[in-house]
Amino acid sequence: MEKKKDKKSNKITKEKASLVSNRTYASIESGEEVSTYFFKHLAELFTKIYKNSEGIAKQVQLKDITEDLKTNNPNELNTYLYKINSLSELSDIIQSSLKHVDEGQKIFGDITNYRKTFLNCNVNFSVKDSIEELFKIIEKLHLKSLGDVSDISEKETNEISFSDDLEFLSTAAAGNTALDSLKNTGGICLYVGLLKDAPVVDIDIEYGDDQIGDHSPYSEFPDGYGNYTVKPIVIRRNYLIYNFTSCSNGDGLELSFKPRSSYDEMKNKLNKKNIFVQRAGSFNNVDLGELFDLIKDQITAANIAVPYSINKKDFMFTSKYDEPDYKFENYEEFKQAAEEDMRNEEESRYADNMVDMIKEDGIE
Repeated sequence: MEKKKDKKSNKITKEKASLVSNRTYASIESGEEVSTYFFKHLAELFTKIYKNSEGIAKQVQLKDITEDLKTNNPNELNTYLYKINSLSELSDIIQSSLKHVDEGQKIFGDITNYRKTFLNCNVNFSVKDSIEELFKIIEKLHLKSLGDVSDISEKETNEISFSDDLEFLSTAAAGNTALDSLKNTGGICLYVGLLKDAPVVDIDIEYGDDQIGDHSPYSEFPDGYGNYTVKPIVIRRNYLIYNFTSCSNGDGLELSFKPRSSYDEMKNKLNKKNIFVQRAGSFNNVDLGELFDLIKDQITAANIAVPYSINKKDFMFTSKYDEPDYKFENYEEFKQAAEEDMRNEEESRYADNMVDMIKEDGIE
């Protein structure tokens, strides 16, 4: 329970801060077996605490507060999508996602926001216009987060002007209007979350010795010239997931991603074949698209099936309000067990309330 003091009556009121009682929370901390239902609410609570108390846009997920979170599929990846209520929340999630550097970024040294969008809704022209507006704004927020639209001089100037604030004010107004329009006209909300470590195939380039060796600005090849070899490489990539779907899903969605091949399976497949492309030329004039297509052609010719991006068919979204399917032989036994669990939780909450009341009486 969260205690708040009413300014008018000067009385202490209590509001429910979480759907998890103190007794259940104590059971969790002591390592007792507790339903994942309560962990989900704890993750939501910690996310709100970070934002309201610390001012940190941190998305707390199930795997952040549990150890050895297992699924039926060891290759399955899970995350949580948050309902976007304002453009500020969307901006916070995009900025927060950049703090999670994936394997590809470590290897290639770039910072790229990969994303996947789902339109799980009925799209008419009104909905289309609102989503298009949000796409433009999301792209702008991505570029802003990456630092592509601001430099040092602008940052210094913005400390003594409202230029940044005016720009965001305009963007926020357009974004919030689009979010409200989707919700009011189509009952559609935007849910966003970060999927980490999805295995995909990319290419890596190994450069040979520079045969020119002249790096002066007057050189024809200042970045070098020589042989280079292109090979396929399996990396783990992060994706921001955008799901436009019914607002009836509540505050969030659980996402389950089940790739058809694991990271190790992909590496084993590629290692069995000696796939590469060798070229010679300027190191600054490498056509990555052409080389990527040549590598894909060789992989296909070798009859190897690997993903180069994540497949939407491998995703499953679950509302937190969806009830799991239970299988049981004796309905009465199941019903009694369910009622007993409910009674125990109600008794725990009642006990917590009584303890709070006793403490308050002692204080008064």
